[in-house]
Amino acid sequence: MMSLTLSKHAVNRFRERIGSDYSLSFMEQFINQELSRADISYSMFEKDYYILRDITYVVSRRKVVTLFMTEQSYIVP
Repeated sequence: MMSLTLSKHAVNRFRERIGSDYSLSFMEQFINQELSRADISYSMFEKDYYILRDITYVVSRRKVVTLFMTEQSYIVP
C-alpha cells in the first residue's frame, strides 16, 4: 500500500481519541503501518472502511478522512 495522507479532521480525531502528544509525522507513520497489513472491510460511497481491532479508519482517495474507536459490535469475525 502506498503512503496515505491525513485530513485535518483525521488528525483532530487522532488527537481526541488516541492521544494529543504525537507529532503529525508519528501519526502518519502509525496509520500507514496499521493499514499496510489490513484488508478493506467494506466500501461505501467511495470510501473504504478498515475495521481493525481497536480503530476503524475511513479512507477516500488515498487520504484518511476520519477514524474512530471500534466497538465490539462492529468487529467482523
